[in-house]
Amino acid sequence: MSPMSNHLARILLALTVGLAGCFGPSSGQRYDDVTFPPPPAGIAPQPYTAEEIRASNPEGTFCEYRISQAGMAPIAQSIQWTECNSLGCAMVTTLVNDGGGKPRSERTTARWDELRDHASFPAALTVRTEELIATPAGRFACWRYDVRRPGQDAQPVIERYWFDARRAGSPVLMVVEQARVELMRMELTATNRTEFR
Repeated sequence: MSPMSNHLARILLALTVGLAGCFGPSSGQRYDDVTFPPPPAGIAPQPYTAEEIRASNPEGTFCEYRISQAGMAPIAQSIQWTECNSLGCAMVTTLVNDGGGKPRSERTTARWDELRDHASFPAALTVRTEELIATPAGRFACWRYDVRRPGQDAQPVIERYWFDARRAGSPVLMVVEQARVELMRMELTATNRTEFR
């Protein structure tokens, strides 16, 4: 796998699957007093707090995405929140390749602050603006993050993320480009995510 493919794979893993870990034995929506650690230092303002992500993703929440990567068949991805409590959640992620093959599902768990920190971008490399966009799931008022990272052959890699300003979670659209060539696109096609504001 090329360095660029590894880079794209890391982005997808961080944004759409969640970090494996234990978030406590009790499920159900017990929103007790929980103090989450602060975000990492030196990063751009994050789109959401851990509490906002928790509020937008109760049990039963689902998101569906279409992922296109250069030279590969598109992938349909669904994420279902199956258990949630005050500390974190369990999710089942299913991938279906448009080229055929059996669906692949995986159950993962993550703390709400781990999901928050997936949107941790170096402040020195990031520009945040506001933009209204449309995907197959609808129209969204978004915070747009443009992250410019060093790339191969002196060509920077541009990662662009659009986060819904009213429903906290993974981006509704993500595009990765290099030398004005689109390498990967992930867009939301359906969701029942809850508004937190």
